[in-house]
Parts: sequence; C-alpha cells; structure tokens
Amino acid sequence: KNKTEVLTLRVRPRAGGAPQPVAIEAAFLRRNPVFHFEVEGRRLLAVTSPRGANRVYDLGDRGVAMQSTPADGVVTDAGGGRWRVTEEALVLETDPTAKLPRVVAVRAFWFGWFAQFPTTLLIK
Repeated sequence: KNKTEVLTLRVRPRAGGAPQPVAIEAAFLRRNPVFHFEVEGRRLLAVTSPRGANRVYDLGDRGVAMQSTPADGVVTDAGGGRWRVTEEALVLETDPTAKLPRVVAVRAFWFGWFAQFPTTLLIK
C-alpha cells in the first residue's frame, strides 16, 4: 500500500555499476528482527531493535550467521559469538577489531520511494 513504511537502501554491486534500490517492509522486519538477505552479490543483515529501530550491516565474506533476536543491543551468531549493535558497525565482543560495517538505510513511505526508484526490489 502507498503509505506502507519501508526501510530503504541502495546496494552497489561488488563489481561496481549502478546501485540496486531495495525496500523492506517495516512490519516484515518487526516480525523478523534478524533478517539475512543478499542483493547484487552482497550479503546483508537487517537488525531491528525491540523498539523498532532498523540498521543494516554488510556481512562481507565472513561466514557469520546471526540467529538471535537483538537483546540489550547484542545479537548472537551461530557459533555463540556475541556482536554488539552500534551505529557504525556490528562489533564482536571478544575481538573489538572484528567489525561488520553499517550500510546507509533510511525509513520512507513506499509511494515516495517507488516514485523515485521504480525498479526497487521489494521484500515483504
């Protein structure tokens, strides 16, 4: 629907070129607070806090599979590693040099985003 809130981002392909616009329904992210997805060859992770704030991180080539919902600003990977959710990156608590960078993403209404980017990949 037109006034559906979406989390939006533009994903640049690893090999370069024009970015792919992406929109993820905010309601979907509330139901899936730790959501893995891949666009243009980039492995990404959307994390939604209990209060509804969304952040997207680039997993890069790391084989990290987050599986727990964010609690106290921490998500847990499949191996039990705890990653602190920060504004700049996901940071491994046992090794603060291990970081997964944050990707620019903003909330918008679907109608406005789609009017600007009609080739948007919609995840709902």
